Amino acid sequence: MERREANRLRYAGGREGHYESYFLRGNHPERGLGFWVRYTIFAPKGQPERAEAELWAAVFSDRAGGTVAAYAAAPFASASFGGSGDGLNVRIGDAVLTDDPVTGRGALSGAVSGGGHEIRWELSYEESDEPVLLLPERFYPGRFPKAKVLVPAPMAAFTGRLVVDGEPVDVAGWTGSQNHNWGSQHTDEYAWGQVAGFDNAPGSFLECSTARVRVAGLRSPWLSPMVLRHEGREHSLTGVGAARRARGAYRASGPAYAWTLRSAGAAGPDGEAMISAEFTAAAESFVTFDYRNPPGGSKKCLNTKIAQCTVTLARPGAEPVILRCANRAAFEILS
Repeated sequence: MERREANRLRYAGGREGHYESYFLRGNHPERGLGFWVRYTIFAPKGQPERAEAELWAAVFSDRAGGTVAAYAAAPFASASFGGSGDGLNVRIGDAVLTDDPVTGRGALSGAVSGGGHEIRWELSYEESDEPVLLLPERFYPGRFPKAKVLVPAPMAAFTGRLVVDGEPVDVAGWTGSQNHNWGSQHTDEYAWGQVAGFDNAPGSFLECSTARVRVAGLRSPWLSPMVLRHEGREHSLTGVGAARRARGAYRASGPAYAWTLRSAGAAGPDGEAMISAEFTAAAESFVTFDYRNPPGGSKKCLNTKIAQCTVTLARPGAEPVILRCANRAAFEILS
């Protein structure tokens, strides 16, 4: 899938109900410090006239009291999603997001206040890698599953500045991603994770999830799709069979939240590769947001961008490769 298609707006109005988000995240190259900015459409089922544009921002820090978040919403009619040509062009109030698939460059600026905090951003980024799909490509145009997720711009390099409650934070050499998700209903429950550059493999990328959905009113088995790009090769376990055979379990309790998942093997030119991953993060590093659900109600989202992650890649005839990330992994739990 090309980047312009990966970023194409899926919302077309109507009464079915819809959510759609373009979000960006980046991390300091060394310390536990990261940002998350999210430009979102929310349209409740059966009430398209009540559609809103939402703006979310969070800055995560491993220093005491350093993690803050803010949220604001505005009528959808006051925002714009799309733009001219093939580029991404989003505006919510004074907050802007642009992305040019030809040059591989993007920019975002804006501010949001809420919950006693104010976060401002003026950032640009460059990207060269192809999009990462966490579902088989044939699933994206269809109605199943009801929630879609992909990464149009993995391994994005950010520069610019954040201002958190009046304190400036210079951004230089930060690595992250530009992401896109949408659907008519949020996934019932999941853990999601992403690493854009490991400490000992700065060019490697991981995207993974452990989730279950409702099908005809019944909950599906747990599914754990994952994609690992390492040393020029993509290990993709995104098909239903591979995701079903994988094993994943997560916990959102205690002083630290944790998640483990293990694949059942990915076929490749050298035989089957086994991939396992472990995520962990201190409970105080998470922010909590309510994700409104188009059919009604809401989901509780716990999110951090400064989690620890360890990945083990085992291939036939080779020593296992262990990839480590001390404080730059994204880790989200929805319930």
